[in-house]
Amino acid sequence: MSSAGQLGDGQDGAAVAGDVCDVLETQQQASERFSELFADQPELVESVTPATLPGSLRITLVESAPIDDIVDHDSSFDGVEAVIEPGPD
Repeated sequence: MSSAGQLGDGQDGAAVAGDVCDVLETQQQASERFSELFADQPELVESVTPATLPGSLRITLVESAPIDDIVDHDSSFDGVEAVIEPGPD
């Protein structure tokens, strides 16, 4: 599993270690993704600036790993406000 040290090196992109792929998303990247997701609502897109959206760390399971272990591990880092588990597709 990756650690905060691997992601805190100032490099953009993804770090893969063991069971997870970690991607650091900047406010600008979050804004671009938001614009794509809500492209059919231009007034909403225009009302949101990159400063409105937080940067985030996105974690995707690469191999089958116990989700509870991942949530417990990543919830323990300083500065983690929330860990959101998506529902089934």
